[in-house]
Amino acid sequence: MVCSFLMTRYLGIDYGKKKIGLALSDEDGEFAFPHGVYKNDRDFIEHLITLVNKESVHTAVLGESQNYAGDDNLIMEDIRNFITRLQKRIPALAVELQDERLTSQQAARQFESKVKSRKPKTAPVLDASAAALILQIYLDSKRGQNV
Repeated sequence: MVCSFLMTRYLGIDYGKKKIGLALSDEDGEFAFPHGVYKNDRDFIEHLITLVNKESVHTAVLGESQNYAGDDNLIMEDIRNFITRLQKRIPALAVELQDERLTSQQAARQFESKVKSRKPKTAPVLDASAAALILQIYLDSKRGQNV
């Protein structure tokens, strides 16, 4: 008997004006892992296309930036513009939004001993970790819907 499993890899994105944190799921789409932090420049989309193709990513999950009242933050317009550009360049890529409130603070707490001074060498860890948290919340909620 031959079983065929559909592997689905997800990409988590913590979008910022200067830097973008990325995370990837495992092939089963169960666990999120920090991948890296990249400059938010015109070359970023090309890097993202390469990563999506290389890792067989089917869905990108971006942090939805809202305030505590549930209204869009100032950066949300930039995120929506980024999504539009992303969907034009990679039409087959599904794009989902996930509430990202407190993910940066959560990432900072996880690395509290290393991050107290917020030195530049530790800041990138936070951006990728925040992307992993955004993605893990999404994956957990998706798994909860399938149970």
